[in-house]
Amino acid sequence: MPTFRGNEFIKLSALNGMKNRIMMVGLFVALLPMAGQAQDTTRRSARGLRLNIEVPLMRNPSLMRIQDKLLQTGLNADGVGRSFGNFVISLVRDNPKWMSESRFIGTLTTEDGPVVSTAVRRGRLYGFGVGLSGMYKLINTRRFIVGPVVGYDFMWYRLALLPVDRDNVLLANVAANPAAYNPVTFRQGFYLNLQGGIGGDVRVYWFKKAYDELRFGGRIGYQLPFLRNQKWEFNDGTVADLPTFNANMLYYQFGLTLFPKKPSRRR
Repeated sequence: MPTFRGNEFIKLSALNGMKNRIMMVGLFVALLPMAGQAQDTTRRSARGLRLNIEVPLMRNPSLMRIQDKLLQTGLNADGVGRSFGNFVISLVRDNPKWMSESRFIGTLTTEDGPVVSTAVRRGRLYGFGVGLSGMYKLINTRRFIVGPVVGYDFMWYRLALLPVDRDNVLLANVAANPAAYNPVTFRQGFYLNLQGGIGGDVRVYWFKKAYDELRFGGRIGYQLPFLRNQKWEFNDGTVADLPTFNANMLYYQFGLTLFPKKPSRRR
């Protein structure tokens, strides 16, 4: 059997003790999130409804490329502007440390694109989807909430070719050229957008008879496409020369969160 001198035995014991301390610290760090979650479940949580708009802070180059292609084809691009934004309705669950949202999203572009005088059709780009996001509360007082926000959205985008004449259309024109009045829709399949930013809410306690709390909030964030289809689809095929839409967006979000008062239970 190997023998150890006194100094070597002391060094080996100290090394083992250090390893044990490192393991204990690592275990403690690993259990911290679980302890925080367990603490949240024992405290009061609230549910509410959030209405917000995400306004772009920069132009989107891919929309300009789509505009150019529409103009080359003799189509109006007034419904494919230089930027796009989201309007969102969220179901909110508020816990002491986290605030999570189940998002229902609609996307529209600005209507400032170019037009051609002889166009029969006009392009319009829009989208819809669902997502999840969460805010970790670095600051959580009676008046203010501030923290980082992360999330993801599943999106589907469409480019519709619509008739230019929409109002007071003559029946004779429709009968003579019915195909010009039928919408044509291109699909860009499935998107997974990642969201990240910083947000803050101001808490007010108005209308106490109807609401436990109201929050006016703003966020600065960035939307980054993570998974997406590269080509537009039409019927059972793809379109070869229509530029891809890239949903990158630096945005400012402002919104209102409502926490309705829970009905009191009768004894």
